[in-house]
Amino acid sequence: MFHEIVAQLDNMVSALQTLLYVDVVQPFFYRFGLMGFDEDTYDALYWVIIGVLEIVVMYLALRPLEALRPIELWQDRKALRADVIYTWIIKLGIINIAFFFMLQPLFFHWQSLISIYDIPNVNIDGLWPGVTDQPVVSFLIYLIVLDFAGYWYHRWQHRFGVWWELHAVHHSQQQMS
Repeated sequence: MFHEIVAQLDNMVSALQTLLYVDVVQPFFYRFGLMGFDEDTYDALYWVIIGVLEIVVMYLALRPLEALRPIELWQDRKALRADVIYTWIIKLGIINIAFFFMLQPLFFHWQSLISIYDIPNVNIDGLWPGVTDQPVVSFLIYLIVLDFAGYWYHRWQHRFGVWWELHAVHHSQQQMS
């Protein structure tokens, strides 16, 4: 039952992804000569749609609870604008998309060097055959690795100038929301 619901939601997101991609993204990319980013953008569009859905679900679930039991009373709801805009920017991955476009030539260069010098990729699923290729074990390993990476990413956002400027909004809330 749960698997069927998730599969139906995934099919709906995939259909929307294809529709938006064919009718909006591809014509835009073609018009501005960006077709070299075509394939990567199709994959990223899926996660942008997921981000929009995540924001909608959060709003539909949390806004009624906030109205019923507010943590604090707000004199002016305009104070929330920065938080709302920041949430949209982060959840939709706008910063990540900007970094992708800026750093993509560097990544292409690194990938070519890795290929030229035959540097092997790390395949976590194949580290310990029979154990790490089990879905639950693989999930737990990736969860730990990605959580560790996310922790350091967040720490670096506090440490480095440009990242801090982008991240400081997250720490500047005037009211709970």
